[in-house]
Amino acid sequence: MKAHRVLLIWSLFFWGIQSASSASGELAIIVNNTNDIQEISVEDVASIFLGKSRQLPDGTKVVPLDQLEGSGLKQEFYAKVVRKTLPQLNSYWSRLIFTGRGQPPFAVSGNS
Repeated sequence: MKAHRVLLIWSLFFWGIQSASSASGELAIIVNNTNDIQEISVEDVASIFLGKSRQLPDGTKVVPLDQLEGSGLKQEFYAKVVRKTLPQLNSYWSRLIFTGRGQPPFAVSGNS
């Protein structure tokens, strides 16, 4: 099976966090339209955004994208999904960068 490169653009999670989470406690995750994944666990999303996993459970490679520092959505996303505050997240990535074990998701501006 050919693995499709997928962009998990968390800035697009805005819709999921703002509408689905407030209404039903669910999070809508938007992926590249060439990917046919139907569901993914919050734990898998957290693992991807913490650099612990570079692929979906089916083996599809992913590239997470993050919002710039100072975004309220970024703070809400990491609090709800990764269960870390932004200072905790910065400390986590500082350790991984210093030891050469990882790099944080690339940050992009905007919500789309």
